[in-house]
Amino acid sequence: MHKQIILAFLLVGSTGIGAAVQLPWDGDANGDCKVNVLDLVLVRNCLNQDVGTGDNAKADVNRDGRINIQDLIYVRNRLNRNRATPDAPTSIAEDSRGNVYFAFAAEDGALVKWDGSVLGLLDTGMIGDVAVDRDDNIWYTRNGRVMTVAADGSTGVVDRTDAFGGPASPPYRVFAGRLNTVWVEGCPMMRTSDGAFAAVPADPFPEAAPVPVVEDQFGNTWGLASGGIAGYGYPATVAPFSFHNVLWAYDPAENQWSQLPPMSTRRGYCGIAAFNGEIWVLGGFTLVDGGRVTVNEVEIYNTQTRQWRPGPSLPQPRAELIALAANGRIYVIGGAGLNSVVSIGAGEVSWTTEASAPNNISQANGCVYGGKIYVAAGHWNNCPGLYIYDPVEDRWQSRSNQLAEKVPNSPLVAAHNDEIWIMGGTGIDDPRSVYRYNPATGVWSTGPDLPTPLAWGASMEIGGKLFIAGGAYSANEDQGYYIFSERTFRLRAE
Repeated sequence: MHKQIILAFLLVGSTGIGAAVQLPWDGDANGDCKVNVLDLVLVRNCLNQDVGTGDNAKADVNRDGRINIQDLIYVRNRLNRNRATPDAPTSIAEDSRGNVYFAFAAEDGALVKWDGSVLGLLDTGMIGDVAVDRDDNIWYTRNGRVMTVAADGSTGVVDRTDAFGGPASPPYRVFAGRLNTVWVEGCPMMRTSDGAFAAVPADPFPEAAPVPVVEDQFGNTWGLASGGIAGYGYPATVAPFSFHNVLWAYDPAENQWSQLPPMSTRRGYCGIAAFNGEIWVLGGFTLVDGGRVTVNEVEIYNTQTRQWRPGPSLPQPRAELIALAANGRIYVIGGAGLNSVVSIGAGEVSWTTEASAPNNISQANGCVYGGKIYVAAGHWNNCPGLYIYDPVEDRWQSRSNQLAEKVPNSPLVAAHNDEIWIMGGTGIDDPRSVYRYNPATGVWSTGPDLPTPLAWGASMEIGGKLFIAGGAYSANEDQGYYIFSERTFRLRAE
């Protein structure tokens, strides 16, 4: 049997709302016999206004006498009844002024701008992806050609396909790098920081199989993210949580994902660890009457019997924790408002208290290398770069990342090529950044940028290859916009 990565993916999002009177193309606010992004634009621009005539009358799509966020959710949940466009943006980019650009990638997709109060439609067609460079130029693809909108706000669209060396290849992705380079998938040239064009080196992160999507109890289809995140939606800022009990396995030899039997409890922000051929899922939040409740329950999945059983409960409820197996034990580290550490060994029925971490640790990530635990807790946990725990000595140390102005929150972390890789994250200028720490020399270095902004995802080395999967990206942290990723990538051999 091929070695597999087993990952728990926890999903969050807004709920559906009760159905109103069903009309032809229910949710078609503008009356064009389609339920698409144009209906979202109309409803959003009429939010919180009185229901009257014209567009305001059309915007009250759920017919409750008000134009509010529920109308926006109503349209979103009914999008694309007669078209292939997905009901959530497949790409999001933000410029330095806080404008957010949404790409709806499909044959008849759309490029939409959100300036914090009004939605505007920039372009339609076979939209593929969108990116914003450091000069606030907007780059995207349409019908296989590379387009750009100037940073001065001019509405003219300029075709730049020839400059990139040819038409893009599906799925037409555009990347804007830290050094103000612009890359287009399938094009042999890239735009450099001085505006010139140069040959594109090999993509360090080719795409593997996408993470599957799942339908929740409200009938919504979701992308998946490791570690729950609030504020899913377009562009809703108030969204209740919707946790799931989904466990997925990835087979790198077959490049396929498969769904495993579900857990008994829906939960989010829990810990997950592989230990003695089994998968432990520990703590987290669950939902009670629409509110989050922290739990201490442990569930264990046996990969041979494909059965779940209860495990020894944690000494106290924990969520946003880290769980890692090292030195023949599982270590549970931190959690929201906690820096305490407990461990348990094979056959044991109670937990042992270990040395506490230097600071509270929540929504962090870590890995094991050389018998030690490496935790990247981010600047919101006052972590200078890495916390290192030695299970034999029961002692913590800190290592400062001298290369980062601000260390990332919620990054992806993995041991690869005898280094600790800290990838992406939030609360930093470039959420594609990669840092590497060499435990033998204590030296930090940078790695190849991630192919997309990413945080809260899963990462692991298997067979000498580095994989990353799932996760999400904060398109606007102040307003709570997130885009979830269903992609899986493998680092190309250097």
